[in-house]
Amino acid sequence: MAETIGPSRRTFQRAETDQAQFLKRWLSVWVALLTVVVVVVVVFLLKITDSLASIDDGLAEADTGVTGAGGDVGSLPDQVANINESLNAIDPALKNVPDQTVAILQALQSINGKLVTTDGSLKDTGGNLRAVVGQATDISRLLMSVAWACRTSTSASPSPTASATPVASGPTPTT
Repeated sequence: MAETIGPSRRTFQRAETDQAQFLKRWLSVWVALLTVVVVVVVVFLLKITDSLASIDDGLAEADTGVTGAGGDVGSLPDQVANINESLNAIDPALKNVPDQTVAILQALQSINGKLVTTDGSLKDTGGNLRAVVGQATDISRLLMSVAWACRTSTSASPSPTASATPVASGPTPTT
């Protein structure tokens, strides 16, 4: 005998099937989300592990550097105290610097004034020396022409260049 299913039983079975499919979909969604979260966490954990390994290498280098420093390391307050002691020793010598600077400036200004005076004197002396050199040249030419004249008067024939020698003009020397 075959059992016939009535409409209420079909509705119940259909509702049961719909509910099973709904739960199956929700379960699939949650499994997919959980899988994505696990993959993301694993990727981040791998990155963190690599970073920690790199930090570990850096710490090993820092450890050798710090160990090598040994007794050469001093505390910051001790270093500041040493610097302050050095500055306190230098301070009295530096307090006189502004006064010494003013004295040096005044001495340099005085020297500059004397150099300006000396410069003017040297320019005047240079002009006088040029005049003396000109007179000495004239005297030299005059003496050469006198010497030439003395030689020609003792010799029989006059030199053809005697007339070409210039005779100096200017003041005659007094004896």
